[in-house]
Amino acid sequence: MNCFIIGIGTSAPNGIEIIKNVYLEILKYEQIYIIAISPMYLNSAFGKETLFEFINSSIKLKTSMHPDSLWFVLKTIENKFGRVRIKKNGPRLIDLDILWSNIGSIKTAYITIPHLEFKKRPVALKTANDIGLI
Repeated sequence: MNCFIIGIGTSAPNGIEIIKNVYLEILKYEQIYIIAISPMYLNSAFGKETLFEFINSSIKLKTSMHPDSLWFVLKTIENKFGRVRIKKNGPRLIDLDILWSNIGSIKTAYITIPHLEFKKRPVALKTANDIGLI
């Protein structure tokens, strides 16, 4: 099984509830095992100055799934929670990103691991540290 760090973010007013429900949704997949969950952090959105704040967390999981298959699962969960892609780095109900994997560097049609912005985002590094990556 391979290990992955998944970044979770939301700018929804009920973001804590959404993130907790995402944890539960991920647990419904028999091939995915959550092994660590970081605390949640309130922070400003990445990129341009905005009026909204994000709640961010990360999970460490193990799975035998191919990284593309895991990506499809994460996008399915985003859609189930009402994710609509309007603009890059804009407000959103939920955002799930594969940040890192023990497999090493991966680039497919769908994903790049490690995530291209992973080391540029302090909250992503903080939550990864919280669950033992760094």
